[in-house]
Amino acid sequence: MPQNFIEKHWDYSSNAKFYKFRPNYPAKAINVLINYTGARKTAGYRVADIGAGTGNLSVLLLDRGLKVTAVEPNDEMRKIGIERTSGSGKIAWIKANGVNTTLKSKSADWVTFGSSFNVMDRHLALKETHRVLKNNGFFTCMWNHRDLADPVQKIAEDTIVEFVPGSAGAPRAPRT
Repeated sequence: MPQNFIEKHWDYSSNAKFYKFRPNYPAKAINVLINYTGARKTAGYRVADIGAGTGNLSVLLLDRGLKVTAVEPNDEMRKIGIERTSGSGKIAWIKANGVNTTLKSKSADWVTFGSSFNVMDRHLALKETHRVLKNNGFFTCMWNHRDLADPVQKIAEDTIVEFVPGSAGAPRAPRT
């Protein structure tokens, strides 16, 4: 499925302002990933946060002293992300997507997808990630999983399915 179709189908423009209310990733999980990748041990370590949205994951990485390139195709999401991270001096925002990041080959030590890998052509995103990653680089793909045994989360899932036909279940993008 073409990436531009996916971006139009999963256009979060009208929801961007609500992302500040979403629960972020657990600090402990981020710390474990940073320790595993050795991100703080190497000068000039570069993280590419693909599908950065409003910067939820990017902010966590910045707070831990990392340099981040945030790649986000959606203007509204990117605008909020830029506002949230202004003044950090350690982040660059790029209008691009996960299948064509516009980043240089072998330019990132670590590529992250925080709640974004599932809304793009995953095969093409993996090819792009491989191109962008330095040798021995790291790839992290994560999102907050819904526990459908929890009644509140089940209501949220049912509401999404009602308004977005065919979206039932974990991946939130059309399968390719």
